Amino acid sequence: GNGQSASGEMAELRAYLLAKLLWNPDFDVETGTKEFLEAWFGPAAPFIAEYLDLTREALISSGYHLSLYDSPKAAFITKELLDKCDELFDRAEKAVAHDPVLASRVAKERLSVRFTRFFHDAPDANRNDEVEAFIADAKSHGIRRLSEKWGFENVRQLTRKGIWPPAEEDQTPIRD
Repeated sequence: GNGQSASGEMAELRAYLLAKLLWNPDFDVETGTKEFLEAWFGPAAPFIAEYLDLTREALISSGYHLSLYDSPKAAFITKELLDKCDELFDRAEKAVAHDPVLASRVAKERLSVRFTRFFHDAPDANRNDEVEAFIADAKSHGIRRLSEKWGFENVRQLTRKGIWPPAEEDQTPIRD
């Protein structure tokens, strides 16, 4: 969970599974994940499940050891992976376009892919607009900070440059 903000990638799923496991350490996580995704994302659930499977498989097959403060440029994250993720989110969004609650849930989960793209796609003329749209969308989902260290002014600076790891001068927390 994120102590300083309302959310994080798949925070609701993690909370659901942890609560179930606290009550029953033998709880079937795969069944619970499917159950949650269907209830939380409705018709978008198959695409979100495929996204989770795709990213998990990319991580496992790379041999990369995931840790708490990993980079959006981690070895297993490729442009091809992000393209597939975007394709799945396009399909998920289309599946729930008729339902504003479900559409909002899907859009929130897509934020992590959108953020990561800033460090895989070369900055172009639309970058500032994309950064501002990302920040506005994150705020609309109740997200107040990107990390323990960085608020939105840091996000603005880092994503506009699209360079990771950040240069020394870009690592100082900026007051929002």
